[in-house]
Amino acid sequence: MVSRRSALCAVLLLAVGCAGPAKSPSRAPAKSGESEGPFPSVSELEDLAEHPAPDPFPAAPPLDVESWELAGPFPEKVAVESSLGGGPWDSLLADEARRRAGLVVPTEAMRCAAREVGLFHLKNHAEPNQGLRDYITRRCNASVPMFRFAVVHSAIPEVTTESMIFEQWKEPFAARVAEIVRGGPTTAGVWFGRDGEWVVAVVTAGTRRVRLDPVSTIPDADGHIRLTGEMLVPAANVSAVFTRGGLGFGSCLPDSEAMLPRFEFDCALGTNDESARVTLSYTAPGRLLGDAGLNLMFWPQGKPSATYRRPSFTKERRTTNIDAARVEFVAALNDLREDVGLGPLVESEAQSAIASILAPYYFAAVLGVTAETDADLVALGLLAGWNVEGVLQSGHFTTAWIPHTDDVGRLLSEMLSHPIGRSVLLAADADQIAVGAIVDADPESPAMAAVVGTYSVFSESAHAANAERVYDEFQEQRRARGLQDAKRLDEIEPLAVEAAGSVQAGVEPAAILDQLLEASSAVLQRPVVGWIAETSDLDEIVFPDEFLDRSTVAIAVSVSHRQPADQPWGHYVVMLVAAQPAGHRI
Repeated sequence: MVSRRSALCAVLLLAVGCAGPAKSPSRAPAKSGESEGPFPSVSELEDLAEHPAPDPFPAAPPLDVESWELAGPFPEKVAVESSLGGGPWDSLLADEARRRAGLVVPTEAMRCAAREVGLFHLKNHAEPNQGLRDYITRRCNASVPMFRFAVVHSAIPEVTTESMIFEQWKEPFAARVAEIVRGGPTTAGVWFGRDGEWVVAVVTAGTRRVRLDPVSTIPDADGHIRLTGEMLVPAANVSAVFTRGGLGFGSCLPDSEAMLPRFEFDCALGTNDESARVTLSYTAPGRLLGDAGLNLMFWPQGKPSATYRRPSFTKERRTTNIDAARVEFVAALNDLREDVGLGPLVESEAQSAIASILAPYYFAAVLGVTAETDADLVALGLLAGWNVEGVLQSGHFTTAWIPHTDDVGRLLSEMLSHPIGRSVLLAADADQIAVGAIVDADPESPAMAAVVGTYSVFSESAHAANAERVYDEFQEQRRARGLQDAKRLDEIEPLAVEAAGSVQAGVEPAAILDQLLEASSAVLQRPVVGWIAETSDLDEIVFPDEFLDRSTVAIAVSVSHRQPADQPWGHYVVMLVAAQPAGHRI
């Protein structure tokens, strides 16, 4: 009997993580009345929802376990080291590696993964669930974000020797190997085992998106690890986040001198945790959604474990009602946010309604039931937050799919077990949340899944502090050039505040800047110059050299926001007015 099922796409658990401001739209120019940029329009989402909603749950879900002990041994480092056993099954993989030289590399990590899947199958006559497969990926130190696998299995009399089984299975298993290593570059491994009459042969493979320099899974004495390597796929940016403590997370610091495709990160994991998960993500050029490049496990206390345990961060909340599942999810998450000192998220019921309609299309696409592009459409549509109240500053997105349960707490815990899930659900700047829950109420095999968006909304009350932030950054950049601090044009601060209000009221920023300059010159009785920038990230502002390089200069700063027509997200509008001290000319 042949069983073949690719591990669910990592996006199911890690999703696309945190989506930042769109910078390189990849979509075609919008038609009249449609959204420009990377986000789908409301009409595009409505078009998708006009098709009958697919069943997002597989007929034969993998076996769910609360805990499982892996057998080992495990590679000591995360590395792509060619390793091939000497058995007949390995010869089939070796043949494929020779045929696709440079694209297929048999590795110890993938052989480890094949062994652990095979041992689970021998014991349970079933495939491991996604959580356990994710743990196997990390514990076997695979340098891929996830692995896919195929299993050939059957009950065969014990008197049948392995060589006899090999001759019988050689052709179908070779076909499975050839199919699963398709694409590239790929790492792969095989394993054969038997328990009484039950016999399995397993092949695993993972697509490499990153070439990681070999790294130990034990951090240094200060709890730091250093990730270095290069991307094997086009990437506009790369980031890495990690888990810390019960529900904490952090970002690895990039080396500013490393230029893509090369990357270098320092991850301060600390020394208090038994284990820490690290996810390296990348965003392809012209895309807003990110993809996982690596999912790694490190052991800050120097004591690697082989035991998988189902994550649990909240109490049981059982329901088979979709609306109740959504309410329970938000309540459980807000309880946890309060525990870690964060404010509650307000549910956008209108956006949740849209998310609930779109969720089945997302999971059906991820599971291969419908077109893969539908998953992107749903994710981007929810990130857009068309129905969220207020002007959006940013959006974040994550998902999870859990078989054999009607416990909302498990769904939330699965998301929070991953660093990207934490960065989405426990984002300090998030204000609102939308949850699209789907429930399989089958009493024999219940299941739950959800797509979740969290959103940060622009706040007018924060703009005064943002103006101070911009002013401080201007001073820092002058100091870096060896120049004295700029003076402040206190006389025109009220004019700058008024100008910011006009921008938020919908007046074009360029027209407001002209008015501000005219009024400022009249008040100061000397020439002034102005500068305006529209940005989604205040940390990325680059000030003009003509302001930064002057030996003396005085400035006034205003920060506001606006939302362009037909766009779901807003952005900052920064205006700067500069003048020389009295008696000088610009």
